[in-house]
Amino acid sequence: MSSKPAVLICGGINTFSRAIAEFLVPDVGEPLVSYLRIVDKPSVAPTPSCYVGSKFPTLLETGIVEYKQTNLLNASNVTKVFDPAEGQAPFSIVFDCTGEILYDRKDDFQAVNTASLSYGIGLEAARRKVAAYVRLQQPYYECPAEKTDKPAHTEKDTLKPESVRGTWFHETLRLLAGIKDLNLAILRVGSVYGPHTLCAELTYCLILGAVYKKAEQEFRFLYPANRINTVHTDDVAAASWAVAQWIAKVGREEGNKIAGEDIYFAIDKELVKDLKGEPGPKEKLVAPFFNIVDDADATQGKIAEMVASIYGIKTGTYNLFLGTLAKLSLNDVASEANEQHTHTWHQLIQESDPPVTKGHVSAFMEPHLFGKRAVAYSAAKIKNVLGYTLRRPKITKEAIQEVLDSYKADGIWPNTA
Repeated sequence: MSSKPAVLICGGINTFSRAIAEFLVPDVGEPLVSYLRIVDKPSVAPTPSCYVGSKFPTLLETGIVEYKQTNLLNASNVTKVFDPAEGQAPFSIVFDCTGEILYDRKDDFQAVNTASLSYGIGLEAARRKVAAYVRLQQPYYECPAEKTDKPAHTEKDTLKPESVRGTWFHETLRLLAGIKDLNLAILRVGSVYGPHTLCAELTYCLILGAVYKKAEQEFRFLYPANRINTVHTDDVAAASWAVAQWIAKVGREEGNKIAGEDIYFAIDKELVKDLKGEPGPKEKLVAPFFNIVDDADATQGKIAEMVASIYGIKTGTYNLFLGTLAKLSLNDVASEANEQHTHTWHQLIQESDPPVTKGHVSAFMEPHLFGKRAVAYSAAKIKNVLGYTLRRPKITKEAIQEVLDSYKADGIWPNTA
């Protein structure tokens, strides 16, 4: 048997799993795994039902990487995906990238498709006695330290989950932390960006840059001083692996002593009273918890300036508009802005030569993206405890250009933008 572990990635085909897979089975160099299985609901071949980028299909040809299209809400399916392929060792490392990331889903939907789904996977992982179970946590929390004059939030801070989505992502951590004998560790990411990654705020920023250039207008933004702490997909993947190696070595009990944090109760008791596995609001739950962001301490303004530089346009702010904005609902603001943005974006797509043949990129922005929100985390702990070194220490204009070039190479972006 190989000395390398067999790895299972659940969910995340449209967020993190492809980046983790590309890290574990690199283009150059030896694979870090003996076998890798990725399981999610969308299809990826022969015609993908979601955007997977141009690199991912080549991984499936290596003979080391397997993709299973499976509905993980079905308990019997979860059991089956943990069964190793013929001739392969049992899976010893699991990356949990599941969870419904669409903003407008209601409590009952999120309870099933985020919390219960992940809990079912965690139960099976504990039953199989996996060495490491790493939960990838989205940055769906309100961050009072929105300005760079305040210390960024550490893993110890009790932050309020942002919206219904954030509330259920956080409750998922409690469900997992309550599973006995699960070698759980949590990795909370910042605002993710990277080639072939669409579910990112940077993607919207690039769309807006293209729209403003086409309209011959300044690239304007509302809250230039608000932190949007970033992290490249290279570091999401590498940090995930580092956390997995660490928890597999030290185990949950020791991991809690070294890096454990209180996974506090932050949801209406009525919403979880009948939820399977719910530990209850008074139970103290602890799990190893790490943030991963880069060192740029980026703000909305800094990112917008780099995007504007790529497009050769000027930047500005909507300072005079803020008084009016305060009197309007985010739905009204979003409706007006989306009408302009989607019309101009459609023009860019229509004018593209060669044409855009894959319609995975939309200029439509959810109302919450127009709100005064921030992503503000400290990555000091993962550096100190794990000795982690960032692969991409700062977001740069060149890195943003790399993302834009990947979209164009994949045929999902107009060459007029």
